[in-house]
Amino acid sequence: MGEIQTIDIEGYHSAIVRLATIRDRSSNGYPYLLFASVELVTESRPRPDSTPLRKNDVPHVFRARDANLDLAFRRVAMDAANAVDWYRALKHKATLPIPQHEADKGRHDGTALQTFLMSDEPKWPSLSTPLADPSLFGSAEDLYPTPFLGSGARPSRVHRQLADLSPLLDRVIADAEARSWLRRRIHFDIGEHDELVGGAVLIVPDPDIRAVRTFMARDADGREHLVGEVLPRRGRSLLGLTLTLFEERFGAMHLFKSFPVSENLMIVSAMGQLEHTGHALSHAERGLVDQQKALPYLRSIGLNMNMVNRRVRINTRDGRRKNAPSVTHDIDEVTLASNGVIRLEGESVTDRDPTTRFYHASAKRRRQRLAKQQGLQWFDNREAAVRFIREQIGRAQTDVFIVDPYADGKDLFDFGHFISRREIQLRLLTSRLAFKNDEKMRASLRNALQSFAERGVPPPKIRILRGGKSPPLHDRFLVIGGDVWLSGNSLNNIGERASVILKLPDPSSALERLERLFDQAQPAPIEDAKK
Repeated sequence: MGEIQTIDIEGYHSAIVRLATIRDRSSNGYPYLLFASVELVTESRPRPDSTPLRKNDVPHVFRARDANLDLAFRRVAMDAANAVDWYRALKHKATLPIPQHEADKGRHDGTALQTFLMSDEPKWPSLSTPLADPSLFGSAEDLYPTPFLGSGARPSRVHRQLADLSPLLDRVIADAEARSWLRRRIHFDIGEHDELVGGAVLIVPDPDIRAVRTFMARDADGREHLVGEVLPRRGRSLLGLTLTLFEERFGAMHLFKSFPVSENLMIVSAMGQLEHTGHALSHAERGLVDQQKALPYLRSIGLNMNMVNRRVRINTRDGRRKNAPSVTHDIDEVTLASNGVIRLEGESVTDRDPTTRFYHASAKRRRQRLAKQQGLQWFDNREAAVRFIREQIGRAQTDVFIVDPYADGKDLFDFGHFISRREIQLRLLTSRLAFKNDEKMRASLRNALQSFAERGVPPPKIRILRGGKSPPLHDRFLVIGGDVWLSGNSLNNIGERASVILKLPDPSSALERLERLFDQAQPAPIEDAKK
């Protein structure tokens, strides 16, 4: 292979390889790597087995008809050294893995596997320690870069081989059924973690550490203490390890103490009530082994109890048509029976308490930061609204796409000319609602198009949404580069009545639908407008 094996596999008896592949049904070539993980298995865990092959000696296959692809998945048990060698060979001469046990082998094992261009992260043979999900109940999973890690593999270090994206991989990511089938096998959604698609990961659980526990305890006098405990794997040593315990209070670091790890509990005494606590475990040679960001303790639970006092029945019509069908609804009316807070630990707090005020203020700053990121603007002044829209258009570097069922040629002129780069393509998606008669439509378009021609910039692309009185779109959008702004008012009266404009936090799905509407729309009668 031309590469010296330098990963220390002492303490690991085998490995679990989880492999997903894709094959284009229109081609007879070898399958491509979709995703692979190689998880080393420590001596304290049972030896793994392989997924049985089907009767025709092939793994389970899913046919993604829309993408015209065959997807296959298999779990393979391998010797630890052979598994690491197979992982590294993916960059040079990839093959399907060969199971450790003779009974698990199939006729395709060891045959060629195609891969895309991959790069190491970090540089081989270094390993990285994943940062744990900082949220209390896992709500920050979208930020967690290693969703493939199971509970049995933690704590661990990882190496990743990240692949360049290709049209073939794009087809899999775009297929919802294929993604769902894969998620049940590789344990993450490739649409949410597309940086892993086409690549592979090596998971190296710590050979010595089974778990790290931190908790709060009270002594006989009621004083709180932060307690740390490191649990070794069976037959392994805790030498060379250091555990650091820390506490954050009001956004500042407070307690911070390091201990040489032993089988005894490690204890830090607090001066008062513990707030947010965390830990970091490091090894003299392996570096960071495990960490937990500071998290709060659950000290109170809020309860609301509602009671149903009666049920009412109403009839509605499904639409405004005269013959619209009637629908019956049963609605439970509820009354607040009681509410309160159960204190689990610590002293009672009120809305005026410094601790409560601090966290309320922190939450307020987070909301304000989110609003700033989304560019939230409240307009009740025409001049300010127009100036803001023109400034955003003037900052465009790639393209400007105006989607407004009420926008006409005058709006195209009043806002489109504020593009500062001459090469930028301007598009407008509008509807016939903007043009009460054909003559006004032709005159409006003619004046706008002539002004762009005189300026010497690309002519705007104008499309008309299908439908007359009821076009298939109600809201107004301004697309600049990859950003999508949602506006409550049309350009022709923005700011005249109070409204809001904001930037969508995830514009991808909206942009996809807007592009589809543009492709399905009718070309504007530009030739008539030029006459």
